Amino acid sequence: MICDDDYLISSFFTATSYLVLCSRDNITVVIGRHALSSVDIDNMYLADGACKASYNATHAYVTTALNRCGTMYSETDQEMYYNNTLTAAIPTSPGSVITRKQSLAFTFKCTYSRLVSVSGFKFEPPKPVLTVEESDIGNFTVNMDSFKDAGFISSSSEDYPAFKSFEDRINIQYGVSTSNTDIVVRAETCRATPSSKPYDTPQYEFISEACDKDPTITHHSSGLQQYHQFSIQAFRFLVDHEFVYIHCDLRLCNKNIQDSVCTRSTTCSSRKRRDASPLETTERTFQLSIGPIMYREKTKEQNVKTDQGQEEVAESGPNTIMIVILICVGLIVVLLAVAVVFLVKRRGASQSTTSLEVIPMEYPADKMLAFGNGYVAEK
Repeated sequence: MICDDDYLISSFFTATSYLVLCSRDNITVVIGRHALSSVDIDNMYLADGACKASYNATHAYVTTALNRCGTMYSETDQEMYYNNTLTAAIPTSPGSVITRKQSLAFTFKCTYSRLVSVSGFKFEPPKPVLTVEESDIGNFTVNMDSFKDAGFISSSSEDYPAFKSFEDRINIQYGVSTSNTDIVVRAETCRATPSSKPYDTPQYEFISEACDKDPTITHHSSGLQQYHQFSIQAFRFLVDHEFVYIHCDLRLCNKNIQDSVCTRSTTCSSRKRRDASPLETTERTFQLSIGPIMYREKTKEQNVKTDQGQEEVAESGPNTIMIVILICVGLIVVLLAVAVVFLVKRRGASQSTTSLEVIPMEYPADKMLAFGNGYVAEK
């Protein structure tokens, strides 16, 4: 069953008894239980037998990532295909040698367009993950991704297109996921092109023979590892191209083999080229790509916000000082008022025997005569 998808928007295909959901990262299959009456519903699984289906009172369902559970990948210039098979055996009674019930082998496929439109630009999503099964070194997955910062945590994994200014860095992580602890990985070659085609032109090769060729490269890991991280200063092509795609040839090595590509220093200063040994020629190389990355200058609004933030920090000091001064002045005024009231009451108590004559309001000020501690009107 084919479920067409435009890669970024989830869609689904329905039928009378089943449903296939094709999303950006997963495929989900739902089948009505009325169509499964003849199979062992407790033993429904995908190509990888460890990925078993679940069920409730009405439906059986299973979800797989695009690179998990034995999902197979294929592609053309225009489309990408992911297909798998949901299998279920028929229930049997002890001693039975024949059956007339059908087993289940439901093959499904999701088709994704390689051309994606975002903000008016059309780009081809590259292949950042490759799963290899039943090889002579065991099952493994090779992957590559870019991150918003050098912390390389999953929550900072970038969506594409990723927008960068020249002040930003492209943080790249690549690795191999395998249970074979002897297998390690190393980026043998990394180049940038303006399309998802690894050998398109123009191209900029910044890692060659596992040696750095760009002076802005910083490595965040070293040694014989299954995962490596490095970063490079953002750039764009001089020719009129919107996108930058990054393609790396990842070499898998056995860490017990000396003088392999994985043992080389990243600086490779004054190193002479070696002929590949018979053991080295048996190593595997896999090509993965990420992108696109688009150049974007920092907007004036971003700069204004930064300047405003600095001004707010600078102004917060004087504002705070002014508030403290006003509070202190207020406290002084209150204390002075209390002191004045206290002195007036005390003075009034000491002069309680003094006789005062009420001054008529019509008397002018120049007609007043001072007398002792009181005032009397001039007769």
